[in-house]
Amino acid sequence: MSTSSQQQQARSFFDRIALDWRKSAEGNADSVNVIVQRNNYVLRVADGRENVGTALDVGCGTGELVHELCKRGVSAIGVDFAPEMIKLAAYKASADGLKGCEFVCGSIFDYKPGTKFDLLSANGFIEYLSPEQWRQFLRMARGWLNPGGSLVFGSRNRLFNAFSMNNYTSLEMSRNTLVSLISEALVIGRSEDLITCIQQLSRCRQELPTVGEHPETGIGVATRHQYTPAELIGMLESIDFQVAGLAPIHYHGVPPRFAKAHPQIHTAISEGMNATPEHYLIPFASTFMVHAVKDS
Repeated sequence: MSTSSQQQQARSFFDRIALDWRKSAEGNADSVNVIVQRNNYVLRVADGRENVGTALDVGCGTGELVHELCKRGVSAIGVDFAPEMIKLAAYKASADGLKGCEFVCGSIFDYKPGTKFDLLSANGFIEYLSPEQWRQFLRMARGWLNPGGSLVFGSRNRLFNAFSMNNYTSLEMSRNTLVSLISEALVIGRSEDLITCIQQLSRCRQELPTVGEHPETGIGVATRHQYTPAELIGMLESIDFQVAGLAPIHYHGVPPRFAKAHPQIHTAISEGMNATPEHYLIPFASTFMVHAVKDS
């Protein structure tokens, strides 16, 4: 499959920051540790399932999630298109004597699995695909999962643009999407429990206009797509996935401007709130997680 300029930028960026990624993924970050928060959600899903014998982690980075799954007795495979990431992942698995780990360097669209999986995860991945590629990936993932298998992934949160009060808010104003974003945020905020929230979001079924380039966030990739929970629930249900879980990641208890000026306060709030990731906090988080189950 041909590589877009967006994906070329992403591969170059992740090759450059492989060692920093490893530091964060091992829990040594000085700021909000989004990598660990996302990985922990996947591990909670794995621990809550009756059985996870096989797992695939797409965009595995330096492999920490795969390593943790292997320690739980899971036969796990990590795929990533950044060679430096894969080198670090494979080296650590070998150095720690982990059995049942496998790492593959390449595009997931060229990958041909030799088995089906009970768990398929994809963190920090969706934003680097076009909407068409993302839908293709969802169809592939469904085909690779065993009946009742779990698909778990993180997405940049477009709802947060309505509350960040920065260039992303201005971007939404220019596209006349703020009312839609706030309406969906209200559904989440007013829902009594997670199951009711998912059911109500399923009825929203909105699809917002896509954006070509996004304001700078310190990641050297011009386009990093965002979605709302309702958008993703609609996509998943259209191919016979049932959404079982939603959770906020990188909660913002203060505006991004204040967070940048006072990172220690922001980090303490975000990491503290992640201990009890209630679904109704999603509008105020820059990322959220989705857990979908393949119908039998």
